[in-house]
Amino acid sequence: MGKLRWESQSGPRQSALLKVQHSTEVSNSTYLGLTDADFGADPNRRYGLSSIDQMDNQHTGVNLSYSRELTDMVEATATIYRNDYKRNWFKLSGGGSIIKDANGGDANAQGILDGTVDTTNLQYKNNNREYYSQGVQLNFDVALGAHQLAVGTRVHEDEMDRFQPVDVYNQINGSLVFDHTDLATGSNNRLETGEATSFWLIDDWQVNDALNLNLALRYEDVDTERTQYGDVARSTVASTRSNSTEEWLPGISFTYDLTDQWQMLGGVHRGFSPLGGGAKENEEPETSENYEFGARYNQDDLFVEAIGFYSDFSNKTENCSVGSPCSNGATSGTFETGDAVISGLELQASDSFSAGRFTIPVDLTYTYTKAEISSDNPTEGLKDGDELKDIPENIFSARVGLEHPGGWDNYAVAKYIDETHTSIGSDQTTDSLFVVDYISQYQLKENTRVFFKAENVFDTQKVVSYIPDGARPNKPQSIMVGM
Repeated sequence: MGKLRWESQSGPRQSALLKVQHSTEVSNSTYLGLTDADFGADPNRRYGLSSIDQMDNQHTGVNLSYSRELTDMVEATATIYRNDYKRNWFKLSGGGSIIKDANGGDANAQGILDGTVDTTNLQYKNNNREYYSQGVQLNFDVALGAHQLAVGTRVHEDEMDRFQPVDVYNQINGSLVFDHTDLATGSNNRLETGEATSFWLIDDWQVNDALNLNLALRYEDVDTERTQYGDVARSTVASTRSNSTEEWLPGISFTYDLTDQWQMLGGVHRGFSPLGGGAKENEEPETSENYEFGARYNQDDLFVEAIGFYSDFSNKTENCSVGSPCSNGATSGTFETGDAVISGLELQASDSFSAGRFTIPVDLTYTYTKAEISSDNPTEGLKDGDELKDIPENIFSARVGLEHPGGWDNYAVAKYIDETHTSIGSDQTTDSLFVVDYISQYQLKENTRVFFKAENVFDTQKVVSYIPDGARPNKPQSIMVGM
């Protein structure tokens, strides 16, 4: 990544920033996880069926931003951007069914995983896709006394070109033997496009010394299309679908200083999540009404904050993919789950203590979340009270430090996250997870510091996902040193 910045030395204040980024990756990543029994024996085991799985991608991004002071009260910023990304993730498809059968006690399925049983028609898909996204954005910052206004617009477009042939292998005597290639057909041969236009007006209003209001209004216009081809040459269109969405998104929030130490805060905002390129004309986007209210206390090193939140979703949706199937098992398009409510409480506290020449900073955070379907959805078989997937009920972290004026600082960070449901209302859950990290750093000179970091110190590994194809562990113990 490279950045180049220019600033004017005379005349009106103006600057330009060019950022160019390029990255490549070749990694032996797979969708295939493990059976429950194999995970218990070795969470980092890899089945021979996934030995030829590989991700190969590259990404290039360009961003050019220009800012200019038009008057003492108005500054304009214009940005243009372009991202290009292409990848071929060659990997086994359908391995989840073998995992499921083995978990059910099927010895033949377990033998296939172990490589001791021959099998045919193993499908390895070339998940070959090209993406681009590009757009232009213009924003004006206007200072009008107690009002700080932001007015802007963005025009954006993106595209995904999916062309995914399938290579078929057989497992013979524990080895994978190529058989033939199936050409890209059906959903593996399609083009999806999206266009979006946004406008926004934001007013940061310092009403008086104690009260600050933030008033926001945003407009979103999103159009998506999907074309599926009937032949490799793409001379025949098999099907098309499209979706158009327009939404006005108002919001208001405030902070109010009760005293020098106490502050109240709150807000109400309308939320919006657009549908993907596979959305159909009759499908509606996810919208929500989001409320929060809380208080802060700040005295010397002591900081305490408590915020309650309540989000009322209309037409809650899940975006479906092979890598993250929806609760109904779909691997493309969207799954509309209906009304849902996500509510909870966020707590944060920090303080600092002295112990001789040492300083001991302590930071604590806790979030409680309740996430449920809020009304029966007979069409999808969902009931009021069914818990949403992938949302933990409890999250907690604690950070304790030991800092010395000589420049040697040490920190321990403990993190806990609850189990989550793998689909709405499912009895299958991931494991809860507790890990500890350790960081030590030493200031050699004014401008030179060395550091040591150990993540997951006790090498705790639990099932943090069953999606898409079997049990998967969290990151194992990892150590980093640097200067």
